[in-house]
Amino acid sequence: MMRRLLISVLTIGSLLAMAAACAQPTPELPDSVAQFWKRLARAKTITYTMKYWGYDDTGWMSRPKPGSRIFYVWNTYDVRAQRPNRLSISVSSGVERDVIEGVQRQRQFLNPGGDVYINNGKQSLTYQTLIHTYRIGKGIDTLAKDKNDRAVDVQTYWIFDDKPMEGYRLVPESLVASSDTVDYTLTDPKFPNSQARIYFDRKNGNLIRNSSFEKDDKGIWNEYSRHEFRFWDFDALLPGDTFNVHPPRTYITQEAFNKVYNIQP
Repeated sequence: MMRRLLISVLTIGSLLAMAAACAQPTPELPDSVAQFWKRLARAKTITYTMKYWGYDDTGWMSRPKPGSRIFYVWNTYDVRAQRPNRLSISVSSGVERDVIEGVQRQRQFLNPGGDVYINNGKQSLTYQTLIHTYRIGKGIDTLAKDKNDRAVDVQTYWIFDDKPMEGYRLVPESLVASSDTVDYTLTDPKFPNSQARIYFDRKNGNLIRNSSFEKDDKGIWNEYSRHEFRFWDFDALLPGDTFNVHPPRTYITQEAFNKVYNIQP
């Protein structure tokens, strides 16, 4: 599964880089979609919720029936951003289970999550609620260009770009009256079997989905990862401590935790 996540990030990154290199024009946008980007561009603060979907190709969740696959939510992200360089991300807990075999019991975790990332522009704080540890890191200069793991996770590096739609092409079929979304695709000749697609709500224009697809041997496009966006709020009123990078009182550094439990980094 981690391989698929890595492929998803690398493929989308390559497609976006290709679009920028070729300087493809930004497509003409329906008014509702254009208004979404205008509201986002004007807003000082933006909040949204994002779900990351992926496949369980190892049978970790459960053993699917022959010929079926399980596509499920890995984690949910609560995102709060303030221009030009402040970001707060809270990640939902992952899947935790006990595997019992006879008298043996084993605790297992999938997509652990439960961590919080805060960046005030000068430095960052990441703390893990599962084991009460924290790390101090670097600040960021801008929401748009920073491509650290967190920015990639919640797509801020793309959403806050000056030209987020550059390289995308409108899917004409999505403009029919019966369609609930307005869709765009992003392709790269170097990756003929990969494609990125984004979807906007037809009524209010809000971005609702960013998906990666692969073409199989039969020529059928299959979705293999999805970022699902909900609850956009522009110029949201944020609590004063939203970007506070002081670690919680009961937490210890990751290095101290590793030392206590004799964990080699």
